[in-house]
Order: sequence, then structure tokens, then C-alpha cells
Amino acid sequence: MNSGDDCVSSNEANSVNVQRVGVTEVGEYIRHHSCERRFKLEIDHRRLARELPFAERLFNPLDPVLQEAGREREATWERSLRHGGLVDLTKYAVRPEVGKSAPWDEVVAATSALSVGQCAYAREVAVSAQIETFLVEGRIDFVLLLWKNGRPVLRLVECKASRRDRTYHRIQVAIYRKLVRELLEAEPLEIAGIAVRPEEIECAVARIDEATNESQEILALEALDLEMEDADIGRLLAEDGALRRIVDTDLASLDFQLNEKCDGCVFNIHCFAESGRERRLELLGVEPSAARALRAAGVENVDDLAAMDLTSAAAQMVREDSGFNEALDHLRLRAQARLRTLVDGDADPDSFEVSALPNTGYGQLPGHNVGGLRLVRIYLCVDYDYSENRIGALAAHVTTSEGQIHT
Repeated sequence: MNSGDDCVSSNEANSVNVQRVGVTEVGEYIRHHSCERRFKLEIDHRRLARELPFAERLFNPLDPVLQEAGREREATWERSLRHGGLVDLTKYAVRPEVGKSAPWDEVVAATSALSVGQCAYAREVAVSAQIETFLVEGRIDFVLLLWKNGRPVLRLVECKASRRDRTYHRIQVAIYRKLVRELLEAEPLEIAGIAVRPEEIECAVARIDEATNESQEILALEALDLEMEDADIGRLLAEDGALRRIVDTDLASLDFQLNEKCDGCVFNIHCFAESGRERRLELLGVEPSAARALRAAGVENVDDLAAMDLTSAAAQMVREDSGFNEALDHLRLRAQARLRTLVDGDADPDSFEVSALPNTGYGQLPGHNVGGLRLVRIYLCVDYDYSENRIGALAAHVTTSEGQIHT
């Protein structure tokens, strides 16, 4: 996708640039706990992320597996539609290359060959429309043309190789419905002389059935009630909404938190590496409100926090900030420990790398020496394949050693 600077609103009175954004990008923003930094790195064809050396390595090793599993599932769903008697509209349209999308206009043109009562479908349908200051683009997994009470009804289906009902699944299909409604408002669609009503468009999300581990039947799915999702989309894409604010804000000024949600994020290598290079407070995993409170008191980075005088006026200012919910003495110790892992962190290679946190009680793990014998310890690393609900890889380190592990 191109930069938003390359596309401006047709309304000359509106000076706000139109930003291209993908439906998937909005969905991933929701999926990753509304992470502002992730959305900023994703848009504009990952332009900001690619400024980092070796940016092409920004991918999750499991992603290709998940993508292939998704394609296989979609092929299964397509076969089920054919067995259900639905006609493939892309046979009438200019069939794109395998893996490419079918343009909305060509799919619409193909409906002219349909008769009353004839059901049809199209796969990977490309749609785009302007919503507020965003040019929203996406590919609908399946567009079905069904007949109910003698009238044509469009059903938009988003397919997921997932067993869980997720909010971002519904958000994505709700955006697709909004885009199709915009397209139908601009150019009405008639099937055998009967108009398709924009307000009657149905939406569904097809997933993997948790009980049977089989793909859900698309034609048997009930239409979703997306009233709340529609309201959320309106707020997200509004001219004064969250996504517009993220687009117009510098990357370094956006709030973010490094925590467990980052494990599966494609950009974690960027956020961790850049935070380490800039020695940002976010390396400690603190919430954005805590980072803001520290910076408001003049504590700009991990170095400042590690050297902070806990009796100073700045420390008192931090403690009195309503957005700060950390124990400052513990946080300073964490900063000192983190500082040792950074470049020029003043680490002593002969000293112990771990600092004890005071007043935290006793751990539940046994000592490494029990009854005069060394404890056998097993460290596990598990790679879970969510697409097939199974363990993909497992590694174990078994030891009774007194030495340190160097990876």
C-alpha cells in the first residue's frame, strides 16, 4: 500500500490526507490489544518497520504454516459450497491468477448471468471504499448470493482457521459489510431485475468446530448481530478517532507496552530492538501511564531510573501521580538489572546478573540442593500449533549443573 501522502481527499475544503488502510490491519490492531505502535508499523506497507536493518526478517516462523492451513480450509469451504449447488461467479468474471483477488466490479458483472432463485458465490473478492479519512481496502473470503422469500440476499463470510470466537473476526466482517454497503449505495445491484438491499446484507464468521475439529458449514451458520461492532468501527475510523490519531502521531510518541501479547507479534523484533537501542522505559514492561508519569518527572530512560534517588522530589512526584501504580523501589531494581543487558550498561562480567527484590516473600521452588543431592531440573519450551490444535515442537533441557546456561 502507498503512503497516505499520495492520496488526498476529493473535497478540496478538507485538508486531511486520506490514509490507505487494510481491513486486516484494523483487525490485527484489535487482536493485539489495540496496540498503537503495531498499527503504526503495519500501515503504509510497513514503511516505518522497513527502515530497520534486516526488516525483511520481520515475520513469525509459524505464519507461513498458518497461512497454508488457512488456504486449505478455504478450499474445503469452497468445495462445500459447490456441493450445496452454488455457482462460482468467478467463472463468469475474468478469473484472476491463483491466490489473487477477484475485483468487486467483475463479480457484480457476473451476476447478470443469474436467474431468479439461483444461488452463487465468489471467493477472495477485493473491495475498497472511503470511510471518513480512510481508504479502506480488503478481500472478502466469500461473498454468497442467496435467495430468501423470493429476494436476493448477500452473505459475507470471513473464514478463520481458529476454534475461538474472537472480537477481531467480527470487526473484520463488519467492516466488509460497511464497504459493500458503500459500494451498493454508489452503484445499486440488481439480480434478475430485483434490487439487493444494502440493509439486508448478512455476515458470518466460519471457524473450526471445537468439538469435531471440522470446518463449520458456511450455509448452516446464523447471521451475526454486529450492531456493537458497527459502533466501534465508527469510532475507530472517525476523523477524530483513535486510528487517525495514530496515523498523525510520530512513532516515538505513541504509547505501547511490552508484555506477553508481543510474543506472537510480527513486529516484536522491531519494538524490543528499538526500545533497547533507545533505552526506553518500556523495556521494563510498565504500563503506558507509568511511563508517562516517569517522563513527566524527568526520568527519560532506563539509565535515569536506575540512578534515581528514591528520596528526591522527582521520586515523590512520580509516587503522587495517579497513573503510576508500580512500587518505585522495585522498579528501580528492575531498571538496574535491565541496564546490565544493554550496550555500555556498565555490567561487571564477574558479578551475579540477578538482583533480589525485597519484601516479595519466598518462592515455591525447591533449592537446587536437597538432602545433599543436586536437584534434577527440566526446562521446557513448547511451540503450540493453533491451526491444528496440537504441539508442533517441544524442546527440553535437563540438568543438575551448578553452572549457568549460555544460549
